[in-house]
Amino acid sequence: MVNHRTLTCLLLSASAVTAQAQDPDERTGPSVSFPAVSPDGQKIVFVSDAGASKDIWIVNRDGSNVRPLINWSGSDELAPDWSPDGKILAFASTRNGGKLNIWATDQNGANPRQLTSGGANNSQPRYSPDGARIAFTSDRTGKRELWIMNADGTGQHSVGLISKKVSDPTWSPDGSEIAYVGCSAGTCNLYAITADGARSRQITFGQANDWQPHWSSWGIVFASDRDGLQSIWVVGGTGSGIRSFTNPGPTGDMYPRWDKTGGAYFSRAGLDTESAGSNMWYTNGQGAEKRITNIQGTFMNGDANGDGKTDCADLELVKKSFGARTGQGSYDTRADLNGDGIVDLRDLTIVSKGLSSGITCK
Repeated sequence: MVNHRTLTCLLLSASAVTAQAQDPDERTGPSVSFPAVSPDGQKIVFVSDAGASKDIWIVNRDGSNVRPLINWSGSDELAPDWSPDGKILAFASTRNGGKLNIWATDQNGANPRQLTSGGANNSQPRYSPDGARIAFTSDRTGKRELWIMNADGTGQHSVGLISKKVSDPTWSPDGSEIAYVGCSAGTCNLYAITADGARSRQITFGQANDWQPHWSSWGIVFASDRDGLQSIWVVGGTGSGIRSFTNPGPTGDMYPRWDKTGGAYFSRAGLDTESAGSNMWYTNGQGAEKRITNIQGTFMNGDANGDGKTDCADLELVKKSFGARTGQGSYDTRADLNGDGIVDLRDLTIVSKGLSSGITCK
């Protein structure tokens, strides 16, 4: 497996991220997807496939200190979600067998434990507001359905009998309902079902493809092609007040997640060479938008801290971790540029070669 540091730029066209009544898991994935904001609002985890596999990365809310967090060899990691107390990350992974299963780690990626198992695909975990339960999707019955389990993986059971193809669960703020995407006959809309499966209802309507909802006190933010473009929308929990949430344009906007202030992070595809691939963006929902990440190119140029340039800060980062091996407290995955498990002269050489001519570091 090529180490995550040997990143290559992924050139995605708008059509690569435009919904065509397909399952989100079946579409070509953008280079940044599945952002999830920490409960304190200070960090965002997300998935990047800029390397040889899909890994979970983390970045400060201002775009600084972007780095891989969970990059297990030989597997893909998808759809991360924070526990409400911010101490645990749940996500789906193909580790140990190739099928997607739900895993959890500590917030720093340590202490992994597998919560689901078997020959089915289990994905898209979402914590309930009280952190006691996890909603997820599973095809263990032969059809992908909505499931719930306790946060430790016990008590797994399906929710109701949903005739449509189900994806993207998200809890209501009070934990009484779960919104989800239901697809049939080439159309996908948003629905909600009570956590006990007793009652269900439709939230959005029309010949649109609505995806990836995230429910909070501000409503349900979601991706949709209902205006002919792939953009971000918001709707009230009852289905009222639907409106566009990102600026119209020829971009592919997907995977929205609310932050603590009523804005949202999302993935936007770039249509030019400067912003090739896709990156995480932020919108306040009132027209102000900004790009948070700039993941492209290769870390083998020595850009250890991921700020888009190779300079003395990268050299200093490697020096601080010099001699450390995987598992030691001073080991920094960012400093291990060649991914061999130890920070040594080879990593320093990578940075030195990436420095522009004339730069001298102390």
